[in-house]
Amino acid sequence: MVISKILYNQSATANNAILDTGFSSGYLMTDISIVYLWITPQNAGVLTLIRTKDEVEYEEKLNSGCTLEANCAYMFPIMISEDTLNIKYSVDTTMTYIQFREMF
Repeated sequence: MVISKILYNQSATANNAILDTGFSSGYLMTDISIVYLWITPQNAGVLTLIRTKDEVEYEEKLNSGCTLEANCAYMFPIMISEDTLNIKYSVDTTMTYIQFREMF
């Protein structure tokens, strides 16, 4: 049996800038975990994860840096431990769905 906990859930407009989700490891049930980012962009573009750890930002392109198709759902596993996660999209778009979910 898989148990999941929704940690962040919203829709938003991304304007080719960092979308501040403010999601941090403080929401997790464990110290180190894998969370899943579920995202549905309305326009094609490249998705970048902005990981902040010890006040240093690291950019990680998701989907191997390849363009995500418009109006498709994507899910990415992300390891997290004492990090804050935000996302950046390469073009202006509305994210129909953005969710961080921890799986147990």
